[in-house]
Order: sequence, then structure tokens, then C-alpha cells
Amino acid sequence: MTLSRLKPMGWCVVMILTLAEAAHFIPLFGFILAGMVPFPALILRLKQGAVDGRWATASACLLIFILFSQSGTDRIIFAAMAVLGLLIGEGFDRQVAIDWAIGGSAAIVWIGVWLIVVMFSTLAGFSFFSTAEQTMKQSLEITASLYEQMNVPPETIATLQQSMDRIAYVLVRLLPGFSMMSLLFVGWVQLLLVRILALRWPIALGKTQIDAPLNQWRAPDLLIWILIGCGAMMMVPHPIIRLIGINVLLPVLIVYMFQGIGIVSFFLEKKHAPRWLRVCIYIAVFFQQIAMIIVMLLGIFDLWIDFRKTASKQDA
Repeated sequence: MTLSRLKPMGWCVVMILTLAEAAHFIPLFGFILAGMVPFPALILRLKQGAVDGRWATASACLLIFILFSQSGTDRIIFAAMAVLGLLIGEGFDRQVAIDWAIGGSAAIVWIGVWLIVVMFSTLAGFSFFSTAEQTMKQSLEITASLYEQMNVPPETIATLQQSMDRIAYVLVRLLPGFSMMSLLFVGWVQLLLVRILALRWPIALGKTQIDAPLNQWRAPDLLIWILIGCGAMMMVPHPIIRLIGINVLLPVLIVYMFQGIGIVSFFLEKKHAPRWLRVCIYIAVFFQQIAMIIVMLLGIFDLWIDFRKTASKQDA
């Protein structure tokens, strides 16, 4: 293997480890930095090919498991992020549609992570959900203490303390849905980053759909039946069935949020909205619950209303 190949591989491994270390030691921005871990593996896979991308990702994962040996959760998360980048790059390079490339990669990583979690917890002789529930309770207790220091009304603190057990129980059992939703979101961010980088740096994208206008993208029609099925499951009084419905619903909703953002982007582009206005609207979507819900509803009802039906052939 020549130096010209080893150098990019080495940089890829270093970048993955640097982002993972930063995410571990800077909790305030940890989730943002962790979401960037897949990017070096994705870029190397597109730039250098399958062999180099796989070797670099495997080396990074091995080093992650060594460096983060004292933190089982972090090493699984960071290794999963690196593999996600590689798989998305595989999908793009094989000319798979962007939604299937991202969705399929997220699904593979999700299955692998939960298999590892179940295997480790079984071999160690403890229940993952029970342990996670205890950790969640400790986090809620810390939150309650912070509320007391911030002079939050005593009624609010008392309500939180009385509901800790229930909140911890529900949040932990929603981890499968939240984890899949997070993987889809991270995958979508990688697509946006690749599109931005491809404008300034030559990447062999082949005939992939990476450069296709995302404001024209639509979720598969079949997904609406999954959404309806989840709604029906949530109406069933049995708690396990309701939890399954909610866990499946969470990733479905974020897919429709992507479609809703595409609709918003389409009309902003059509109206030639200034960049500052677009940035403000996108920030509002991600940080305002009402705006996010509206965008999700736009994505859902687009199946019947087809908000972008007036698009010209040039926009399509």
C-alpha cells in the first residue's frame, strides 16, 4: 500500500478519533461533535474507494474501543457513527437512491448497535433497560438540584421529583425510537455536508443523486401506512404495544420532517427569499416545537395536497 493511499487513511482515522475525543470531553457540544464523526469515513469512502474506506473505518473503530474502554456507551456510539459514514458512502457510490442509502445505513447500524447492547448486557448478567433507567433517574435528580439553584418554582421541582420514576421508565423505553431517529438525522446532515463540500472539492460522486434538488424529495408513499399503523397501535390500551407504536413513529416523523423542510425550502427558493431569512426559518424549525410540528404536518399532507405541484421543469 503506497504512501499516497496511507496518508488519507491516516488523516481519516485521526479526524474520527479527534471528533470522538472532543465529543467525549466537551459535553456541552458533544452531540454536535458526535454527529460529525461519520463525515471523515464518508469522504474517504467516496474519495479513495471501498478498500481504503473500510480499512480506515475498521482501524478507527478498533482504536475507539481501546481508547474508550472505560466508557462502554461512548465507544459503541462513536464506532457506530464511523460505520454509519462508511455505509452511507457505500450507498452513494453504488448509486443507491439517497433516501434508501441513508435509511438503509441507519437501519443496519441501529440493528448492529442493539445486538451489541443486548449481547453485552446478557453476558454481563444485567438488564440494559434497568441500568439505563437508574442512570436516567440520577440525571433527573441532578436536573432537579439545578432547578433549585436557579430558583425554579417549588411546585415545578416537586412535580419533577414525584414523576421521576415514570419519566425515567418512559424515556428509557423510547431509546430504540430515539436512537433510530438520531441516526436518520445524522445521516441527513452528512448528505448536506457532502453536497456543500462537493461544490468546493472534487469528489467522485458518479451518477448518484447527491446533487439532486432536495426540495423536490418525497418520502415513499408506503410510509404513510406505517404512520397510520403506529397511530392505531398507540390507541391500544396495552402498554407494550403502545411503546412499540411510539418507537416506530419517532423515526417516521423525522422522515416527514425532512420532506416538510424540502417544501419550505422549495417555496423560499421560489420566492427568492434572502439567505438571512432562510437561516432564521430553519433555526426556528429546529428550536421551536410548534414550527417543527407544522413542518412535519406539511410533509405528511404533501402526499395528498402535493404542495410543490406548480414546480416548473427547471425546478424539478
